[in-house]
Amino acid sequence: LKRGASYLRKYKPLLSRITLNIRSGGASEGLERAREFNAAVHKSFIDLLISRKNEMRHPDPDFAISFALMSVTAAMREQILFGERHLNPVDVSDTKLIQELTQMFLRYIQSE
Repeated sequence: LKRGASYLRKYKPLLSRITLNIRSGGASEGLERAREFNAAVHKSFIDLLISRKNEMRHPDPDFAISFALMSVTAAMREQILFGERHLNPVDVSDTKLIQELTQMFLRYIQSE
């Protein structure tokens, strides 16, 4: 998550424009490229989690991995790319955001 937050900060102007373009129904090519990029970026992390899914207590570890990753990346993207618009009810530093999202992720995949 720390690396993801750093990446979002570093490329914030570009990534916020891409995200807004995709959300507004912009070029479908952009959507497909974004999906491919996200899949490539997350692959090693997902592979690691899948290799350890027998340690998870969630009844559907495969779903839990995908859902938890979607949730934390969406929260991180929203806060870092668009947080200055004050739509979120909480303002949080990147360090605190990463700590809280990590706990949320781990607790979710360990939930029964």
